[in-house]
Amino acid sequence: MYAVRMRNITCRDNSLRMLPLQAEGLIAWGLSETDPGVCTINGSCTYTPNNGVVTLTLAGNALFVKGSVSAVSTSTAGVVFSSGFEPADTQPTWSNTLDESAGISNVRGVCCNLPGPEAKIGAGSSFAHTGDHALLYSGYASNPNGTDYAYSKIFDVSSRNIVIHSSSTLSYWINPESAATSYNYATGSNSTCVGVDLIFSDGSTLRDSGAVDQNGHRAHPFYGQCNHLTLDAWNQVRVNLGSSSLNGKTLLRVIIGYDQPGVTGGYRGAIDDISITG
Repeated sequence: MYAVRMRNITCRDNSLRMLPLQAEGLIAWGLSETDPGVCTINGSCTYTPNNGVVTLTLAGNALFVKGSVSAVSTSTAGVVFSSGFEPADTQPTWSNTLDESAGISNVRGVCCNLPGPEAKIGAGSSFAHTGDHALLYSGYASNPNGTDYAYSKIFDVSSRNIVIHSSSTLSYWINPESAATSYNYATGSNSTCVGVDLIFSDGSTLRDSGAVDQNGHRAHPFYGQCNHLTLDAWNQVRVNLGSSSLNGKTLLRVIIGYDQPGVTGGYRGAIDDISITG
């Protein structure tokens, strides 16, 4: 909670709405009114507190510092991108489409007569973590002696101006399937070697950034997630983006990747409830 000197509730509300807050909905109302000389009844500020600064602490541990109505906030807060793949959510820009920058090697389709890896929305509550929709992934690795990987692009976010800050995080849920739950499309633990990846404007990627998840595993399909996810269960993956080399970079695309060198066999599963916080 915080205190701002205001004359009355109407004045308080109007004044706060005049501030250039991009996350106004995160403000916890409940200000104490201790000084009748701050603003007029219509919300126009006529007085600045003695220290010249009003500090508002918002949900999510974001801090906005205001010296006047025109002051600039010190940080951003809240969710800057999210999708649960439901009809009302942000929809994928692409379906079953390879990401050119990350590429593919020795992976083909495993089901549904697809020539390449699957990355598309599936409908049905059995697929989803929440709701009735999720992103389905599948493919077949064919090189037992070399590279096996495939990266598919999902969301174009280049127009959103998403810049990674020190507090930025990526969160998603993933359900890697076993042979028993995938109609025998999946082999062994292959389905665990999958993860959400991010592509930035300078060509850098999440998978090669060194960022780790909440369990200390690298945010890389092979060098971190592979064999660390539980088959046939929804696993949450949370990555602190701001503590890595990605801090200050601008996000262009959200993609998913499979990476598991030296194996053969199929993989299949679902990803749901992706979110990136500021």
